[in-house]
Amino acid sequence: FGTTNASFKGLHLRDVNINETVTPNVGALARRIDATAAVQPVVEHCSVSGKIIVNCVGYEYKAVAQYHEFMIGGLVGTLFGVAVDNCSSSAKIEVLSVVKADNEKEIRPSIGGVIGANESFTSGDIKHLSPVTNCSNSGDINIKIGGNTIMLMAGGVIGVAFKNNADALIENLYNSGNLTIDSNISKKETRIGGVVGWLYSNTFAHAVNSGTVTYNSGEFYYMHMGGV
Repeated sequence: FGTTNASFKGLHLRDVNINETVTPNVGALARRIDATAAVQPVVEHCSVSGKIIVNCVGYEYKAVAQYHEFMIGGLVGTLFGVAVDNCSSSAKIEVLSVVKADNEKEIRPSIGGVIGANESFTSGDIKHLSPVTNCSNSGDINIKIGGNTIMLMAGGVIGVAFKNNADALIENLYNSGNLTIDSNISKKETRIGGVVGWLYSNTFAHAVNSGTVTYNSGEFYYMHMGGV
């Protein structure tokens, strides 16, 4: 699926083989799932196995934005106000992202074993929460990144989880996949975790990582790195 506001329950994808050159969102189940004023989607009891390869080497972005974001998840690239429960991924993820951005615009990738980026938000008086509970990843994630990347966020389960005036619960997450990053980023920002790469103002509880977290770089600058 591309961008949708549908709910998914009990869908199990086996032996997927996804090869993308470049796209803002990549996920085996859906690229992006959005809540609306009338619809609050959920993703429950879904899983994926196989391989996802995203190769952006040499691609030149043509856009007017100050920077470019792309989100890669084993199950879903981006969640926007969507609740996720009891989902898992064993898919191997490989990302090659040496990107030359148009007019030197910067790249901000978010990569997670299950979810690339997860955001809760408020619209008027309505809170669209994106809680992620009881989810796991066992697939290895290998990232080779450079070019104009300004901020890399990568986690075993979630790349980045943040809120926009709405606090969601991130709980009971487990990762056993190995996260390996080879970077030639110079003087940029990196946020890496065994479970979540960047957790921004959400409630976080009961997370375990047994996989390795490896970052290979000739230069460290504004580095945040943790086992969880």
